[in-house]
Amino acid sequence: MMQRKAIGTAVFICSTLMVLLSGCSGMMGKISGADGPPQKMYIDATRNFAVEFPGDWEKFLDPDSDTLPGADAVGWQSPETEGSAPIARMAVIIPHEKLDFSQAKAEIARHVDGFTPGKEADIEVAGLEGKDLYGTNPLRQYRIILLGDPFVRYIILYSALPDQFATYQKQFKDMIKSFGTLR
Repeated sequence: MMQRKAIGTAVFICSTLMVLLSGCSGMMGKISGADGPPQKMYIDATRNFAVEFPGDWEKFLDPDSDTLPGADAVGWQSPETEGSAPIARMAVIIPHEKLDFSQAKAEIARHVDGFTPGKEADIEVAGLEGKDLYGTNPLRQYRIILLGDPFVRYIILYSALPDQFATYQKQFKDMIKSFGTLR
């Protein structure tokens, strides 16, 4: 009789735990408080940075960035596309040359077809001073963060189709908050 009661109690406890744990399964893999897909962490020891990105975004490597030739780019693009272009892209670009803020802005304007600069403000990310730039070209809207002083060490770039820029801005802000250098 005592053994039957112990088995019944064990079954009850296991059943209760299964019900409680199944209610938590929707948050598995998500970063606390995050909306949308779970975030993933990217750590790049070679380029000396780490950053979180939306888990359903596709990673790309661009050893010679279109935005800044002679620079490495590691980025992510949204799974949603319009035609063959991703709706939104985010990238961390590492210049090979020593560029100050003015030189970096001039290089970006020269290599992004039809780029028109917009507002600019000071910013600090991961303890690095920088400039926060907005701009457009006929196809996309841009937010570009130049980090490092006196020379730009990192360029964090976000671009999206103009009608989707605000929609993806939250993911970019989350990426900026998570950005850090490794040493």
